[in-house]
Amino acid sequence: MIELEETTGSTVRRFGERPGRQQTRLSSASVLAAARDIFLPAGYPRSVSADYVAYQTWDSIQAFVSGISFLIANRAVLAALGVGDAAASSTGALLLKIVQEAVGRMATVAFAWRWGSVLEQDCKTYRFAADVVLTGAIACDCISPSVAGGSTLAVVFCLSAVLKAVCTVMAQGSRAALSLHFTDPEHGSISDVAAKDASQETVVSLAGLLAGSAVVPHLTTARTTWTTLAALSVVHLAANYRAVRAVTLRTLNRQRAALVFSHATDPAGPAPPLLVAPADAAAREVVLERDGRLRWRGRPIGHAALGSFAAVEALRAPDVGLAELVDICGSAGFLLWYAGRPGAVDVRIALTEPTVAHAELRAWAAALFVARLEAIGDAGGDAASDAEKGRGGARKTRTVRAALAAVDALFADGVVARLAAAGWVVDRPMIAPTAAPRVRVIGR
Repeated sequence: MIELEETTGSTVRRFGERPGRQQTRLSSASVLAAARDIFLPAGYPRSVSADYVAYQTWDSIQAFVSGISFLIANRAVLAALGVGDAAASSTGALLLKIVQEAVGRMATVAFAWRWGSVLEQDCKTYRFAADVVLTGAIACDCISPSVAGGSTLAVVFCLSAVLKAVCTVMAQGSRAALSLHFTDPEHGSISDVAAKDASQETVVSLAGLLAGSAVVPHLTTARTTWTTLAALSVVHLAANYRAVRAVTLRTLNRQRAALVFSHATDPAGPAPPLLVAPADAAAREVVLERDGRLRWRGRPIGHAALGSFAAVEALRAPDVGLAELVDICGSAGFLLWYAGRPGAVDVRIALTEPTVAHAELRAWAAALFVARLEAIGDAGGDAASDAEKGRGGARKTRTVRAALAAVDALFADGVVARLAAAGWVVDRPMIAPTAAPRVRVIGR
């Protein structure tokens, strides 16, 4: 009789055999089973997404390398604090560390307050940016021994603390979002995925520290130290970049929504529609993308932001009244206006109440189509007058109306259902900030 593991079908235990034979068969399998239970989520592989292994492999490589870098940085910090120097003051070193810790904790609170609500939307960007910032913090630690004591050293230590605080907030927030992505909604547990990720990183980082203990004693000059640190930083960032590139997110944030809508239709004329699947979008995503940048099939054509009505009002043309703006957008679920030149359009959006189904997706598609129509109008030699091409509202009104009509046609054609069938999560878009205000039109 054998006992099978439910998800993989592998043998867990055999019954009814001679003790010696059973022990021999279990000895090799028990080690692998124990390692799987300790480091992989329960129910693996059914409990996680298909991109889990690729991400964790590259993430483990970067964790191993960063463990060695941390050891080099810690040695530099100890030297800067006066370890081994009989003239150094332990009290002065303690006060310096207190100042560093205080600055770091205040930076943690400030950054989490300002950016915490957007980490999930662009988790791949912030996961990579976290290690870029961490590389800067390690560099600050390593230059500290060559800095004169006193206030200059305190500034370097505080800068390192701020960078580490920013890295911590970005890394923790983006990791939480990635854990949610990796967890299978039916068979997985997000807490288990997050816990096993921490276990994997702990063991790999420990291995990095052990490897670093063999490397650091040989770094006896500044040249060898910085050369080794530079090489480790390159490997660290390259592995982290490959890790986030391996992730295939199914939620529609600003960049992925623009990528999908730019291939789904063309408001400037007939074009064969192409439905971009999550895997295709992951291959085309830009990891370090400017927030809100609008790209038409890879080419930058403008920028958009979704927020308060004050930003929309600031761009509204003088000859377009507020009532006319509301009439133009109708019951779309948002208000929109833009400024700038073709190819570098700046679009501002404000959501309205009552809410409209898929208002965030419709708003971002409208912003993209406005920028597209502006770019095509300029390239095709629009016959509009010079006055209209300035801040005149007549041409912009036509452009906004045409963009809204293209959005209505696209959504009436069932693009939401087709996106869902392609694997996209359409009921939880990540376009607007978590606390985005909404405008209520009174007396309409």
